[in-house]
Formats: sequence, C-alpha cells, structure tokens
Amino acid sequence: MPSKEEPQFKARVTYLRYTHAISYERLSSILASVFGLKISEGAIANLLAKVKISLDDQVSQILQRLRRAKLICSDETSARVNGQNQWEWVFQNQDVCLHVIRPSRGTGVINEVLAEHRPDIWVSDLFRAC
Repeated sequence: MPSKEEPQFKARVTYLRYTHAISYERLSSILASVFGLKISEGAIANLLAKVKISLDDQVSQILQRLRRAKLICSDETSARVNGQNQWEWVFQNQDVCLHVIRPSRGTGVINEVLAEHRPDIWVSDLFRAC
C-alpha cells in the first residue's frame, strides 16, 4: 500500500486531479478502491497544497528565464474554471513553457508574467491584450 508521503503517490494524486479534473470526492473514492487507502478530501487538499509549495521554486525559475528571454511566443484561449469563463495563457520559447489561468485576457496578465521585460522577438497575435 502506498504511503501518502511517497513522491510517486503525490505525483499520481496530482496527475489525477489536474490532468483528468477528478473531484476531491471522487479521488478519495478512487484511492480507497484502487490502493485501499482511506484519505479524506481535506487530506487531498493539504497534499496538493504541499505539492504546489514544492513546485513554487521551479515556477519562479521559469519566470526568471522568460523575463530574460530574447524570444517569447504567447497566446491565450478560453478555459472553464468552476463553471466560469477564464483565460488560459501560455508563454514559451525553446527552453521553457508556462501556463497560467486568469479571469482576464488583458495586459495585466502580460505584466504579471513578464513584469517589465519585453523580448526582442515576440510571436503573438496580441488580440486585445495590448
């Protein structure tokens, strides 16, 4: 039986939650059925919060690399989050890729991600964002 603290277990829970959009209630049921592991919805939320903290440094490093990049490609598309329309943005180049989901399609998201940096080459339609 897997331990809740094993990195592989945390990776599986994160994968199921975010790649397959499985609810906490359903995820709790799956973990009990498949692994024989009783874990509450609150414990799943806590586990995912710890995973996020462990990834924050990597996200920060990606942001730093984007903010120095000479080339950036970006685009946005609609995304449904909790029944609401939001925007999934992607910023990428040959080295890194960052996805963020925000309620806005506006310039504020660009400023949040890139700060004051503007690349030498920027591939984007910039539709209504600038």
